[in-house]
Amino acid sequence: MRNQVVMVYPYQGFSGTYVKHAPLGLLYATSEVVKSGYEVKIFDTRVISGDWRPRLQKLISEDTLCVGISVMSGSPINHAISIGQFVKSLDADIPVVWGGPHATFYPEIIVRDEWSADYVISGYASNSFNNLVDCIARRKPPDTVNGVAWRDGKEIRTNPDRQKTFEQIDYWDIPYHLIEDYSPYGQLDQNKRIFSMYSALGCPYQCTFCSSPAQYRPID
Repeated sequence: MRNQVVMVYPYQGFSGTYVKHAPLGLLYATSEVVKSGYEVKIFDTRVISGDWRPRLQKLISEDTLCVGISVMSGSPINHAISIGQFVKSLDADIPVVWGGPHATFYPEIIVRDEWSADYVISGYASNSFNNLVDCIARRKPPDTVNGVAWRDGKEIRTNPDRQKTFEQIDYWDIPYHLIEDYSPYGQLDQNKRIFSMYSALGCPYQCTFCSSPAQYRPID
């Protein structure tokens, strides 16, 4: 039985050349998957010197249940497409799941336009991704999984994202151990290592270039 979930972080374009933070979004998204007993592997293409394909190919095996990709809008989209299509070239039966900010805002468009994306998850994903992984493992359609879009034959189906509050993930449940080496993360012009953390979710500001103000909750 396939039991391995591979999570991939694409190149981030120019913004990812100056400062590299650990891909905390992948850790948060897999917190429940790890607790459910699946084997999770993190693959960050930003810290790979040279071609990333041979390294990713070594992670993909007959035990791989699915591959998840966290996608920001902008230049990371093309790289996410390359990753998904490369996975399909290795094994067309491995489902590819898109998540992250771009997936949250354009789930149906991604499923419609990108053939290698089998599922797209909107919003906060730790619970919904875990439920989707369970459905994939049991070969059942994700009819009840929150915020998932997928192809059902020629039809695009979408479950609405009904989670309107921020996820609360206990610090001890965040699987920091999935990143084996934190040394590549830091700032380009400083010989200093960086360990990233989020102390809060959301943002009180209204910057026109940012999607964060689109999600908020009242002050308690």
